[in-house]
This record gives sequence, C-alpha cells and structure tokens, in this order.
Amino acid sequence: MPEWGRASSVVFTELERCVVVTCPSALSPVVLEELRAQTLTLCSERVFKAVIFDLSAVALLDLTEWETLRALSAGVKMMGAESWLVGLKPSVASALIIMNADIDGLRYAMGVEDALEVNRQR
Repeated sequence: MPEWGRASSVVFTELERCVVVTCPSALSPVVLEELRAQTLTLCSERVFKAVIFDLSAVALLDLTEWETLRALSAGVKMMGAESWLVGLKPSVASALIIMNADIDGLRYAMGVEDALEVNRQR
C-alpha cells in the first residue's frame, strides 16, 4: 500500500484480489500525480486482478484530468490488471460526451460492487 504515516488524499482498499482506489472530490495536478505514482507503485509490488477507480466523489472532471486517468488506466493494464472507472456522476459522463472526450477502450461500472461482481466471475 502507499507509504504509511504519510497524509494522502487517495484511499486504497484491497478486496478480493482487486484494489479500490477512492479518488477525492478535487483532482488537482498534485493529487493526480499522487494517484498515478501510488497506483503504479502498488501494482508493481502486488498482483491484482483489477484496479477500480472510484470516482463517485468527483463532481467536475476536465479533459486534462480525464486524459490523465486514461493514461493511468493504460499503465495499470500494462502492469497486468484490468482498470475500471466506477461511480461517474451522470453530469460528469454527460460533460465528457459533450467535450468529445475519448471514452473508448475503458471499462465502466455503476459502482464498486458491480466491478467486483464482474471480477468474481473471471
């Protein structure tokens, strides 16, 4: 897991050979770099079936933040785990469509439990 004793705005929870990455409501460049570094370090140290990014607290997401999450998802895949984006609010999903964000090639679910259920069946 991430460095213990160090304050972090990102929460990692291991469940059923998956890791749930709970993202904070504000995804600043500093938070996104922390998210990237900690997630990829964790994936290099442990084997997971999936990394589930829980975005349910995120109310706003711009294209730069979205592309950073896409790149991180690709990195997770390169480390051997599936990447899931879950909990997207309808307003965020709608805004991404309106902004012509590249949404292809990613796995989505309504919530953490939905992504875990799919991974249980694999």
